[in-house]
Amino acid sequence: MKKVANIVLMLIICVILLLLYTIVHEGAHAFFAVLFGGQISEFDINFLNGYPHVSYSGIFQPYQKAIISIAGPIIPAVLFFIILLYVNKSNAVVKKIKFITVIGILGTLLPNIILPIMYEAGFDASNEDVIKFIINSQVNGYLTAVIFALIFLLGCIVFIKKINLKEVLSEEINFNIENKKQVIMLIVCGIFTLFLIVGGCINILTNSYEASSMIKKYDENFSIKLNKNHYYNENIYEFEVNEEEIYDFYITGNCNEKLSIKLQGNVPIQGIRKKELQLFNGEGKINSTFTGWFLNKGKYKIVVSSHDNNGKIDFHINKKEALENKFSNEKIFNGIIPQLDNGYKLAAHENLIDCKDKCIYEFSLQDTENIKFSIFLTTKDGSAVVKLSGKDYEDILINDYQIFTDGRGMNLKEGDYKIMVTSSGCNGEIYLYVKRN
Repeated sequence: MKKVANIVLMLIICVILLLLYTIVHEGAHAFFAVLFGGQISEFDINFLNGYPHVSYSGIFQPYQKAIISIAGPIIPAVLFFIILLYVNKSNAVVKKIKFITVIGILGTLLPNIILPIMYEAGFDASNEDVIKFIINSQVNGYLTAVIFALIFLLGCIVFIKKINLKEVLSEEINFNIENKKQVIMLIVCGIFTLFLIVGGCINILTNSYEASSMIKKYDENFSIKLNKNHYYNENIYEFEVNEEEIYDFYITGNCNEKLSIKLQGNVPIQGIRKKELQLFNGEGKINSTFTGWFLNKGKYKIVVSSHDNNGKIDFHINKKEALENKFSNEKIFNGIIPQLDNGYKLAAHENLIDCKDKCIYEFSLQDTENIKFSIFLTTKDGSAVVKLSGKDYEDILINDYQIFTDGRGMNLKEGDYKIMVTSSGCNGEIYLYVKRN
C-alpha cells in the first residue's frame, strides 16, 4: 500500500512541477518582453496541448530579442540551482520534489546542447528558443552548445553532491537499490526518458531532412547572409525567360528585422497587372512557397531590402515547361475554368468590378476540418485580394498578383468563416470552388 501511495504522490508531484516549469518558462519570455516595452497578447500554459506559448508584440533590439528567447530555458535552470543550494530540508516530500526537479531541469538542458549543433550543421530548428537566441545574438551555435553542456555538467555535479540518490530511491520511493529487478526497471525508465528527449530532436531532424529532400527538386539553389548588411532593392539574382515558362520559388531562412524580397520583371508577371511579385515581407522565420507562376518572355531579378539585419536566406528556384500545367492563362481570362477533381463545388461566382471587403461565401465548422479552395480570376487588369477571415484568424488566398490558386488545403478550427474580396480596376469575375471532407 505504501508503494502505491508513493507512486501516486510522485505522479502528482510530476504534474505540479511540469505546470510550474511551464509557467516559469513562458513567464520568463513574457517578463522580459514586457520589460523591453512589449505587450502580451496571449499566454498559454496548457502543456496538455503539447505547445504552451506566449505571444507578444513590440519593437525590440536584436539583443533584447535574444534575451527574451533564451530566458525561457535559462530562468528555470537558475531556479533549479537555487533550490539545490538553499532547500536542504530532509522532509520526504521535499526530497521527492528536489529529485524530480533536478531530473526534469537537467533533461530540458539537453536539447539546448543538441539543437545548436544541428543548426550549425544546416538543419532547420529555427522555431526553438535557443536557435532564436543564436540568430539574434549572432553567438556561434557550437559555443552555445558548449555553454549549455557546461551548465549541464555543473548541474550534475551539484546533483551528486546535494542529493543522496541511494537514499531517495531506497527509502523514500521504496526502491531497493540492491534488487536487480528494480535496478533493471530504473535503467529501462532512464532509457525511456532519454528516448523521449532524443525523439524530439529526431523529429526536428526528420522535418529538416524532408525540407532538404524537397529542395533537391529545385534547379537553382543559393544563399545570402545578411550579417547586418544594408540592402535597398539590391539585385541578388537575375535570369532571363526566352519564352513563356512556369516557375516555382521556395524561400526559407530567418531574419531578426523587417525584410522584403521581391521578384521584379521588365514585363508584367504572368502577363497581368503587375511587374512585381512580393515573395516575402516581414521578420522572423521565412518559409515562402510560390508555385505555378507564369512568366512572360523578358528579364527578371530578385531584389532584397533590409536594414540592420541578421540571418540567412536560402533561395530555391525551379522552372517547368508551360505545357506541364493543366491551366492556361488565356482560357481563364476567357472565362473557361478547368475541370476540377471530384468533390469540388462551385461556392461563389461574382463580378470583380470595384469590390470593397465584399463577402462572397460564408461557412461554419463544428470541428477541426481540412478545407480545400480553388479560386480563379478572369481578369488581366486591376488588382484583387481574396481573404479567408474568422475569429482571430485571417489568411490571404489570392494576392493582387495572382489569377488563381488551385487546391489550397487548410486545417481550420471550429468557428464561422467568411471569404472576402477587395478589387480595383478589374474587368472580370471570380470563381470560388470549395471541397470539404
